[in-house]
Amino acid sequence: MIERLFSLEDHQYEIKTMKYLIAWLLGIPIAVLLLIWLFSHLF
Repeated sequence: MIERLFSLEDHQYEIKTMKYLIAWLLGIPIAVLLLIWLFSHLF
């Protein structure tokens, strides 16, 4: 029973980390593009 709970928590943690990785992979290029766009308009 206890082992079952631990494996379930581990699985939920894996899903969370995957979501964070995807968010980073999508977020970094968008942030870079926004910065380039801002700099091109400022200078």
